[in-house]
Amino acid sequence: MPSSHAQAPMSVVVTGGSSGIGLALTKLLLQRQCHVTLIDLQTERAQALAGQTDDAELAARFKPLADTLSANEQRIIDELASVQGTPSDIGGYYLPDPHKIDAVMRPSATFNAAIASLRQ
Repeated sequence: MPSSHAQAPMSVVVTGGSSGIGLALTKLLLQRQCHVTLIDLQTERAQALAGQTDDAELAARFKPLADTLSANEQRIIDELASVQGTPSDIGGYYLPDPHKIDAVMRPSATFNAAIASLRQ
């Protein structure tokens, strides 16, 4: 039986979302009122997605993020690279500390701020 309680919108990260299956999935999730974070390593395709006119809502939601990521690309790469190859303390193997895991898995303050801007 369906629940009578309203559910909060789902938050989803789509990788490779500026074309093909990833783009189709992104559009579907947005239609379903999900909070979508779209990640693509090809800056040119990300900018093309933000500038496309087929889906104005998608372009409007994605353009500020695409601009921020493009403007800060090297800073984000440097932040991510700075933690590569170093041991990380996550507070234990069987019962890790969620705050420590978050810090280890999200090492770029610049990228985190850009993604957080989508929630505003």
